[in-house]
Amino acid sequence: MNVLVVDDEPALVHYIAAALKSETDNISMAMNGQEALSLLENIDPGMFPDLIISDVNMPKLNGFDMAQEIRNRYPQKLLPIVFLTGVSDPDIFANCLKAGDDFVSKPVDTAVLIAKVRTHLRHVRLFREVSHQRDQLKQFQETTVYEHAMASQIFERLMSFNVDGVPGVETFSGAFSLFNGDVTMVLRRPFGGLYIMIADATGHGLPAAISTIPAVKTFIATAKRGLPVGDMAIEINEHICTFMPVGTLLAGALVEVMPDGLTVNVWSGGLPDAYCLDKHGQVLAAYQGRHMALGAQAKGQFDATITRLALQPGQRLFFATDGVTEARNSAGKQLGEVGLIRTLSGCQGSLIAQTKRTLTAFAGDNGVTDDVSMLELTFPLIAPPRELLPEKSATYSVVPSTTHIVFDTALLKEADIVRDLRGRVKGMVGESTDLDLICTVASELITNALDYGILGMQSVSKDDVDGLLHYFSERQAKLNALSGDYAIKLDLVYQPVEGFLNMRLSHTGDGFDYQWHLHDKNHDADSLSGRGITLVQSICEEVIYSDEGRQVDVVFKLQMNE
Repeated sequence: MNVLVVDDEPALVHYIAAALKSETDNISMAMNGQEALSLLENIDPGMFPDLIISDVNMPKLNGFDMAQEIRNRYPQKLLPIVFLTGVSDPDIFANCLKAGDDFVSKPVDTAVLIAKVRTHLRHVRLFREVSHQRDQLKQFQETTVYEHAMASQIFERLMSFNVDGVPGVETFSGAFSLFNGDVTMVLRRPFGGLYIMIADATGHGLPAAISTIPAVKTFIATAKRGLPVGDMAIEINEHICTFMPVGTLLAGALVEVMPDGLTVNVWSGGLPDAYCLDKHGQVLAAYQGRHMALGAQAKGQFDATITRLALQPGQRLFFATDGVTEARNSAGKQLGEVGLIRTLSGCQGSLIAQTKRTLTAFAGDNGVTDDVSMLELTFPLIAPPRELLPEKSATYSVVPSTTHIVFDTALLKEADIVRDLRGRVKGMVGESTDLDLICTVASELITNALDYGILGMQSVSKDDVDGLLHYFSERQAKLNALSGDYAIKLDLVYQPVEGFLNMRLSHTGDGFDYQWHLHDKNHDADSLSGRGITLVQSICEEVIYSDEGRQVDVVFKLQMNE
């Protein structure tokens, strides 16, 4: 720290300089006020004083006038001035505090002077630290504003692809902070119909919003290619795992609305249940997400199976992110899925508007602590017309083919069966919607054959969390210990002329009671036992089990003209 001593008595100036030698880095000296001003004008910036000690009465320019001139010349500087005075006059003391910051009486008591110098220099250091932090904060604010503006432009450009004003499609997305970690997007399907995405990234704010960028870009790119939603989910999951930090998750649903406006294919992972309601507000069904959130599984583990829904005119589908179900009231109670069902039940108007009213009444201004997004679809959807595509966009092979695959014990334990099968089926039907449906059928049949025919697993409810964890733990243990001559055989007969794909699956296990699971009164939609048999029936033209459940034949009608 630097100090300037100003006094017309050279002996006193040197006395003070000697006393303060250990308290400062540099000491400058001047014999009067005018000399002090000249020194300040010409001094090296690194030597500019942090504190001035000045006599009051001096020739040429007294201490008070010098202080006023310094304040005028350097208004932005914190420059404490301590006056020296030998006059014991209250008015002089008052003027010392008015023109400067402190005073010391003459004869100078070095102990008092040193104490006051230390105090004022400490104030200077604190002021500089605060000023530095202020400048850093200002720079950070300017950088943040610029970054936010750039991020906003990126999100605006991405969302410019969104198709607005589609009859029957209503969306809402509300951000908890400046940026939204949720996203809802509607895109045209090249072959007629729509693609719709509703997704919720981990956390909220800008980091969560950034997490949605790979998903949105991939969704747009795959929609242009007309991919089925299962392949869309595969590519989005791969991009999140590749480009985002470990632990980045995106709970979401990908919805493919077919040209008829009533048939819907859904891939869903990590979101709360979706609900189907009639026009009177009666909840007809709840659809649990079948998968983990996007980004949670590596490429080889990812499950792209979908659910196909056939809606009736007047029916509605409602999707929401967990910002809705996790909203809390003043007592800390969550709205939950039960509260959401109560909200939706009996609603004949907008389900989104009704849910927003409930959130306001239930949670108030402080109970919603996450981004909130909702999607409401009223059927039939009047989808945009089919785009005119070049002839080469036809994806189905015109060559009939037969494929025979055998998964032995080693492959059952190590191979990604469905992924391998997907590649083979893609060679027949290309990247059409049928790809997802055929793979969904195969996945359900293979799962039943392996779990219940070969491993001998017992059913467990999906709502039984502990039982579910035990189920998968036991399944993995049995699969690891599997030995012997077991096999699952799969035959695919592709008939493009007739427009069918025949599938026969057989296994060498003990079979399972398929008739019990096919009986409506015994079927539990939440059960893992016989999982997906009713789904397979809804997708295929025929499903015929034989040999005590060891063999199943299905006939799948190809949608080659859609």
